[in-house]
Amino acid sequence: MAAHYWGRVLRELGHTVKLIAPQHVKPYIKRNKNDGRDAEGICEAMSRPTMQFVPVKTEEQQAALMLVGMRERLVARRTQLSNAIRGYAAEFGLTAAKGLDKIEPLLAKIAADEALPVLARDLFAMHGREYVQLQAELKKIEARLMAWHRANTRQPASGADFRGSGRSSPQRWS
Repeated sequence: MAAHYWGRVLRELGHTVKLIAPQHVKPYIKRNKNDGRDAEGICEAMSRPTMQFVPVKTEEQQAALMLVGMRERLVARRTQLSNAIRGYAAEFGLTAAKGLDKIEPLLAKIAADEALPVLARDLFAMHGREYVQLQAELKKIEARLMAWHRANTRQPASGADFRGSGRSSPQRWS
């Protein structure tokens, strides 16, 4: 953790910084992970002439990665919530096809169903409010992500990539 922060600090002090992605070091670590073996594996990996290094990310790139991570977590929460709503509704005989566009009509159908116990309707209403809040948060995050993406695709490539994969911006949008 914090490798890019320390890379920036060390670079400011005049050092040459080379970061190795953990997946490139793992094959060189023997067994029974501990600090000594980790250090030995890193040294072994560094000595390989074909080792690929990861450029140190700027603070702006780190912030963009936070944005991508936040979006991924919100999408996962939305998926979990929509599946829970669909599953609970099925227990009361109310079904809807898969798809995010089917959740709000399902919640409206649930709210209008007088045969449901009051407790169930109240809980579905809570789920609905949470769903609407998640959608609004996702919309804000996606707008910021798209703004970051537009701002960074207009600039000429600086040689530093986004995730060490040769891309200048995040490619996962769904």
